[in-house]
Amino acid sequence: MRILYGPYADELVIRFDDRRYFDATVALINTPDEDYAGLVVELDAGAVIGIHIYPLIALAVEHHPAWRRAAEPNPSADVATAIVSDIRRLYDRYGLL
Repeated sequence: MRILYGPYADELVIRFDDRRYFDATVALINTPDEDYAGLVVELDAGAVIGIHIYPLIALAVEHHPAWRRAAEPNPSADVATAIVSDIRRLYDRYGLL
């Protein structure tokens, strides 16, 4: 996995591999009150290729304080693994919009 955090946009993307996908979209998870987490899906195959969190610091860390570590320089693989597990639980609980 790769953690990509853009502080200007306050956007976190965790990609599951290093391939380049030219036809991908974000399917938002139906989180209560505010939408901040989604699955990155390759449109052709319908495969989940990553996750997207926006905004991370301005909103998502209010619900998931441990996610703040993803915005630090050189976060460990454990950070990504924990966030992906949390996203899986959100998806299982709330589904997609």
